Amino acid sequence: MNLQAVYVKTAKGQEELATRAFKLPSRVRNLLVMVDGMRTGDQVVEMTAVLGDSSAFFSLLVEEGFVEPAASAAPAAEKAVSVSNAPPKALVQGVCRLVTDLLGPAGDSLTLRLEKTRTLEEFAKQVEMCRSVVENAVGKKKGDQFWDAVVAQLSV
Repeated sequence: MNLQAVYVKTAKGQEELATRAFKLPSRVRNLLVMVDGMRTGDQVVEMTAVLGDSSAFFSLLVEEGFVEPAASAAPAAEKAVSVSNAPPKALVQGVCRLVTDLLGPAGDSLTLRLEKTRTLEEFAKQVEMCRSVVENAVGKKKGDQFWDAVVAQLSV
């Protein structure tokens, strides 16, 4: 498996998204959603680090035939170079809104940290820290709800 390659969904992957026919676990399915034919495997893995072992999830998608490298390597490489490693603005805003809803003004320092992230790796680390703070501040149940909402944001 070459994570430097740009990946696309196969017919099997598209069928899973449309019908849930293969009953992929939700975290793996959320990662499948992020495969768009413009990002490399590395970029998808980094973007979805908040899901857990995204590298293993991506390997599963490749091995089971849900995704495959894009057919043309040259255009794919050009697309990969043009895609930013920064977290999508809508994702950052959505997670900041979740933090604010759960912690109110006490979450301001967390939202500032989220907004300052420049890479998906930094963003993933900050989201994990937010989860920990939410759990400590308002309980494990709310922390789990926060995490589920973050995962839902990834699949949008």
